[in-house]
Amino acid sequence: MKKDIIICNTYFQLIEAIQLKNTLFLHESVTVVFSDHSRNAENIIKQIKSLDIFEQCFFWSSFKKMKEQEKNSHENRRLLLCEINGKNGYGNPFESGICDELIYYNQFDNLKVVFAELYEKNPQIKVSRFEEGIFSYADGEYLAKKDKIVNPLRKILGKKTLLECQQNFYCFYPELYEGHLNPVQIPRIEADGKTAQVLSKLFDTSTAVYPQKYIFFSSVFDFEGGAPVGELNVIKQVAALVGTENLIVKVHPRDSTDRFVSAGLNVDKNSAIPWEAIQLGRDFSNHVFLTVNSGSVLSVSMLQEKKPKIHFLYKLCDLSGNPSAAANTKKINEILSEARLKDKLSDVDAPETLDAILD
Repeated sequence: MKKDIIICNTYFQLIEAIQLKNTLFLHESVTVVFSDHSRNAENIIKQIKSLDIFEQCFFWSSFKKMKEQEKNSHENRRLLLCEINGKNGYGNPFESGICDELIYYNQFDNLKVVFAELYEKNPQIKVSRFEEGIFSYADGEYLAKKDKIVNPLRKILGKKTLLECQQNFYCFYPELYEGHLNPVQIPRIEADGKTAQVLSKLFDTSTAVYPQKYIFFSSVFDFEGGAPVGELNVIKQVAALVGTENLIVKVHPRDSTDRFVSAGLNVDKNSAIPWEAIQLGRDFSNHVFLTVNSGSVLSVSMLQEKKPKIHFLYKLCDLSGNPSAAANTKKINEILSEARLKDKLSDVDAPETLDAILD
């Protein structure tokens, strides 16, 4: 039996892993590893474990270690060359047994250590990536990263690198992928399908009711990637235009609700629940989704026949001091101008003025 390990850093990736297990990997042994990059990941892994979806489930405490490594480049290099230290009460899924395929999205440094560990046990291991929303279909940024330490060392030792073992790209829209990997379609998640049923058990969405017409999805670029882009100011302008009672803010998992509450805005009490779990199986076609540049507004919307109107408001922000936000915005611009996406993104735009969000 083929044995796979899927590493997930976000809830969207975890949902993909569940769908892969329920469809393409139905008759394969799948181990899922969910990192602490997402809030409440440890508790979710405990619940998934109880549902017997995967053969094995692990919680990986890696985010704190990554931050510590960033502070000390020498220590970072040392850790890349030694065995992984990811244990946190659930054992280490990378230190025993053979893995036939390693699947991931985020190419962080610890992943190279994981790969090295698995490669030693199976030099024929296949490495694949899966998508993180439509923004992830361009893989040039990952191929461009040059490793000056680990990759040359592996070549000297006659061992393949992580990128040299990459083969597939699992995604919902293989026709939109233009990268170097082999695109493999993930079957769509049906509203009444097995994956949707699993999500309903993992997340109680019964209180996630949205009478407000406008839902604003906050992003990370007021506190990550460089200087704040002024997202909060844009949200307040939206509230002034449509009325506070008609707007609710879905707070990003790494953001704090305090700044929105202090501004007198309605905050979604279900912000800790992944939006994908809430939107699946529901009709939001009468709502308007707003965001500066969060891809979560597209993830499920593109899979649904009845779609909400979606407005990206990055043109109303100052991105000049935030390189990450600027790069992200460039991706959005490219996607919105892509002719092949016109039918899927017919209700999506990036208006020049706030008045454009009004019907």
